[in-house]
Amino acid sequence: MKKIIGCVVLFAGLFVSLMTISAQNEGDWKTALDRGASCAKDGNIRTATFYFLNALGKTPGNMEVIEAYRNLVQGVIDSSADAEAKYAFLIAMEGFLQEQIGTVPTDKVETLVLWLDGIADQKAKLENAETEAVEETPELTEEEEQKQTFNELKRALETQQGYVRQSLALCKEEPKFLDIASYQLQECEQLMRSLIAIQPMLPKERKIETAKAYAELQTLSETVQDAKSAMIWNEYCEKEWIPFIDNLTTPRQWNTEPTADKNEKGIAEQRIILIQKQMSELQQLLPKLSGKYLGDMNEEYPEDVQNAAVCLKKMQNWLKEASEIQRDNYNKWAVKKIQECNDRCYAATGTIRNGKDGAQSIAQSLIENLGPIDQMHLTPMISRCYLEVLNKYLTDNQLYKIKDSASWNDSSTVGYTLLKMDEQEKVQLSQF
Repeated sequence: MKKIIGCVVLFAGLFVSLMTISAQNEGDWKTALDRGASCAKDGNIRTATFYFLNALGKTPGNMEVIEAYRNLVQGVIDSSADAEAKYAFLIAMEGFLQEQIGTVPTDKVETLVLWLDGIADQKAKLENAETEAVEETPELTEEEEQKQTFNELKRALETQQGYVRQSLALCKEEPKFLDIASYQLQECEQLMRSLIAIQPMLPKERKIETAKAYAELQTLSETVQDAKSAMIWNEYCEKEWIPFIDNLTTPRQWNTEPTADKNEKGIAEQRIILIQKQMSELQQLLPKLSGKYLGDMNEEYPEDVQNAAVCLKKMQNWLKEASEIQRDNYNKWAVKKIQECNDRCYAATGTIRNGKDGAQSIAQSLIENLGPIDQMHLTPMISRCYLEVLNKYLTDNQLYKIKDSASWNDSSTVGYTLLKMDEQEKVQLSQF
């Protein structure tokens, strides 16, 4: 049998891919069956095919659907004058029926066998007829054969591209047709590779036609990718972006004091974690999106689609804002602690007036107020305030100097104070 190019792919491929896509889906199979019958009556065979296979995917082994679909394809075979197309449909139907043997009721297996025997008879007749035709057909010259091959490939490519466009139109109502469009696009690319392979043997004008066909296929490929991106992006917006925005915009009071437990996150920290998680989700999504969703955020985009670049920029700004508020509130809290420390120390007046009791009061204030502050989170100016107070009461004879090893355990000495300050658990930035 002569090799069939292009249109063979449609039904054979759809049997496999649609059965895989639709299998075990719940739904109203009867509605799909009725719509398929209506499309077949109107002569829209391709759409009818989709509806029948959709119905079968929802009710595997249903003989009513299988027979309706078998009758549809048999009608196409009977009405076709193209022997190659007839043979292609027979092969496809044969594979389809064989797939159903494992799903139909046991008492219906013989019905499938009878149908398969009928297909075998039809194939044999076509093969015999072609053998006779080949014997009567004069041999083509090499140039004529190349021209014929080119024309067949180009026709098949154009036909398959038409199928892709039809599937893209259908996927607006039924997203699963986008998978079919992707499968059909792969067949287009295979046909294009075959066209390119014979380029060295073709005249210049054929090469120009091939180049135009290649450009057209590239455009179609971008359209399919954009459709995939739109579906992925819309799903992301619905399941990820909208809940994220709702969560982010829920009114909350920022922490002006640290949380009681260092493991408890402050409001700013919670917001930072939420934004970082969402940025990570979006970054993982980017490789699946086409350039339409990744380009310059100043470009025009459909109103119903939020561009990924815009979303990332927004999240970066929100992250910066939350981080600034968090650090600012940490420093405001630190200033309060520094001021409280200075007030207590000034009132105690240390060794100069109150002797050891005064020194102990100053040491206790430094430990309790400055000890919990982590200097790495302070701004340069606030850090200077911290050191100003600390150095003042460490060096201006407010505390006793270290004399011997016992002095380290004396709560009125500089050494004791510094050690206890270091032992204090630091308040974390994440507590704001």
